[in-house]
Amino acid sequence: MGLADFWSSVTVLLMFGNIFIKASEYDFDVFPVDKCPQSKQDWEMRSNVRKCNSTHGYHCVPNKHLTSLIEFCYPGGVKIPFESGNCLELAARGILNQVPCKMTFSNGCPETFFFSPELYRYCLKVKQRSKQTQVQKILLERI
Repeated sequence: MGLADFWSSVTVLLMFGNIFIKASEYDFDVFPVDKCPQSKQDWEMRSNVRKCNSTHGYHCVPNKHLTSLIEFCYPGGVKIPFESGNCLELAARGILNQVPCKMTFSNGCPETFFFSPELYRYCLKVKQRSKQTQVQKILLERI
């Protein structure tokens, strides 16, 4: 292998390495979706499709940038409690953060304490920000 071939190989490895790093923002697998389930039956169906279980509960929330929706089996459990007035985002490495609903979501703010399997009732539409790209706006309209 010549020097040019060596550097070509290094360049390809670096490119794929960056793709892998970018794809693994979280410590577990997440899957983009156009919209989250909007009924208990749909929530349970998606949970079955993703093969979630009693230790890794199904969740569907916005990503940490609030630009798209993702679904995943959360290793933190099935029935996680959340305070009224808050919605969720999946933050760095895979932590479910509570965010003030009225600042982030345009409707569906929970008025009472709730558990994560009830998310299909709340927090389904993220507010658009004024400086978003066209792609981000399109993604948010799909919610």
